[in-house]
Amino acid sequence: ATGFQLESYKKDAFKSLFSLSGGMRTKMLMALREMVKETMVSDPDMPGCLRRRVEHSIDQAWTDLIIYEEKMVADAQHSLTGRAERDHQGLAEMGKRPMIF
Repeated sequence: ATGFQLESYKKDAFKSLFSLSGGMRTKMLMALREMVKETMVSDPDMPGCLRRRVEHSIDQAWTDLIIYEEKMVADAQHSLTGRAERDHQGLAEMGKRPMIF
């Protein structure tokens, strides 16, 4: 696949994710989390202590992923309704300029 096709697939995936209802999106993300955990700890020779750490790390990272995803959905919805700035100029006019050291 070319770079253009991959970018197109990525945009389509984002649109599909945003169009899902909140409950369905959460179920999908939870199922994906469990599939990732199952795959990561599938080695039968993996020590139990490492297995628990891997599962715990995935759970922690997944919490951040869900928060990020919900923020992205809210931002996308706000940009569609005109309640959010979408361009760099509008964002640049908001707030204070960062301090330069």
